[in-house]
Amino acid sequence: MLSSDAARKNVTLVGGLLVDDIAISTKLLRPRSSNPVQWQHRLGGVATNVARVVSQQIETLLVASIGTDNQAPILKKLLQQESITASLITRQNQPSDRYTAVLDQDGELYVGLADVQLAEQITWDEIASRLPELPPDALVLDANLSADCLRNTIESLDDAYKTSPPIFALAVSPVKSARWLPIAHKVDTLLCNRREACALTQLDVNTPINEIADALLQQHFKRFVLTDGNQTVLVQDTDQRHAIPVTAVPIEQTVNGAGDALAGATISQYLQGSDLAEAVAQSGMEAARAVLCGDTRPPSIQ
Repeated sequence: MLSSDAARKNVTLVGGLLVDDIAISTKLLRPRSSNPVQWQHRLGGVATNVARVVSQQIETLLVASIGTDNQAPILKKLLQQESITASLITRQNQPSDRYTAVLDQDGELYVGLADVQLAEQITWDEIASRLPELPPDALVLDANLSADCLRNTIESLDDAYKTSPPIFALAVSPVKSARWLPIAHKVDTLLCNRREACALTQLDVNTPINEIADALLQQHFKRFVLTDGNQTVLVQDTDQRHAIPVTAVPIEQTVNGAGDALAGATISQYLQGSDLAEAVAQSGMEAARAVLCGDTRPPSIQ
């Protein structure tokens, strides 16, 4: 049940909706060899994962694409079960998007295989026709959208609304994060991890975290949340930088989805009045911990 204060807020998210096929290794992974794994099949997609968390506190609209394969009705049903309001774009005679993650014994990503052609086909016109009449309190976009779509969306918001909503940018992956660079100055808040930030700044992945943050500022990202696995989280809030320590927790499941949970809880808490660092420390970190400890799990596809 949404509180009366939270119910007055609303967020629109646009991006990935897909099936997550997760292979968890039961032994040390060996390249070019057969490896024993355990499979999980879940509702996924960065924007969808974030929407699952945000919708627990704030009215949420998810704009995403599905195909006409046998996974499409399952995805619709799972969204309903999660009480996520969705405006879906159906692509005829195309399969729904899919992501396969191979995780090592520690739950860390070993390799990810993404087939997100539907998300990359979404256009600004399709988004515009699904936006609420009044501007949302925030627009959350993930980099599964094409570079053209991201640019057109941000540049067209001034025409759609008298006052453009703040933009939360989800980096998604090191490769796709580069789609944000041409419009970095238009982004209100970037949420990314070390590898994505290094891809954005062309720095070595072992660069000290504060140097990476400095380089993000030089790329015109003025506010961001920069995670670094089990290391300190950096929060840049315009001219102030905060270092938030990470408490070690036992990984009972996998790290898959922890970053999305942190992003969703942070956005939700921030929109309800907390400053960015408080939102990360008080809500984002707890949401990530819940995923790592196995207290929270995405809905499974049977």
